Amino acid sequence: MSIPNPSMLLPSMIACCITLAACAPSAAVAPQTEAGPQATVAAQSQSAPTAAPITDPITDPGAGPDAAAIESPPDRYHGNWRVVAADDPNDAALMMVSIQSSAGEAQGSGDYVLLQPFCDALADTPITGTSECEAIGLGAAFDRVTAGPERIVLAFHPTADGAEHRLELHRDGAKLLGDYVAEANGVRRAVAAERTPDDRP
Repeated sequence: MSIPNPSMLLPSMIACCITLAACAPSAAVAPQTEAGPQATVAAQSQSAPTAAPITDPITDPGAGPDAAAIESPPDRYHGNWRVVAADDPNDAALMMVSIQSSAGEAQGSGDYVLLQPFCDALADTPITGTSECEAIGLGAAFDRVTAGPERIVLAFHPTADGAEHRLELHRDGAKLLGDYVAEANGVRRAVAAERTPDDRP
């Protein structure tokens, strides 16, 4: 048996290896980046969304309304009022007042608008409705609204000196009666408040 010449076998072996390499399937794998696992999890979560749990107020007491969110009914001060000086024969409104207050609550809120006759009340003179002052048309929130079963106090600061002014009112049937008080000016003037026409029952 004759042994082939090694110089003749080498080219044939090289050719065979080249052929096998060309026929082998590619096993290239894409490099994995840091975002790869996260992207896979995101894709899985998008393909299989999780439904939100359904709460049943019967089996889940926490699903019902919050007891703290239940509002008290409005009291008899709540609403819109027209305030006039008790001694004004022309019944000209000094101010318009809106009160927000609830039954059983000691603190409320509200706001006001001052009208021209307020200038006479501020000066503690007869109401003419012709006086001029910087308070005309002034509107703001009350600084303090304190309500009791029969009495309400509305505190505000309508003048540049920052002095406190108050409406001290008590219930009298459908009206509120009491005083407009400006202690810094030495004023205590009887006033009456009745509901505005759009706020009457």
